[in-house]
Amino acid sequence: MRLSDLQSKDIVNMNDGKKIGSIIDVSISDDGQMNGLIVEKGKFFSKLSNRDELEIKWNQVKKIGEDVILVSVPDLWYYLIGDVVWRRLVLICYQVLIRLQDRE
Repeated sequence: MRLSDLQSKDIVNMNDGKKIGSIIDVSISDDGQMNGLIVEKGKFFSKLSNRDELEIKWNQVKKIGEDVILVSVPDLWYYLIGDVVWRRLVLICYQVLIRLQDRE
């Protein structure tokens, strides 16, 4: 299969059925293995983040069909807002939960 064959397919998150975007490139490791797909975000997701693209890891690709590539991205917010912001958000939520438990 060629990159051009993959680029004609839509990327759909099988966890919520939403189209994530279209493939614009692939990520290749130093030893020539495919790491993942570089996806240009669709209209819906581009409004949620200032990042124009995201990487879907190859192990998240579950099925390549004739028109669609199904991926399993359980927490798409991680990809949309970035690693640093995501970790900070998780830390803040954890701190809030601890404070709520201390009040009880």
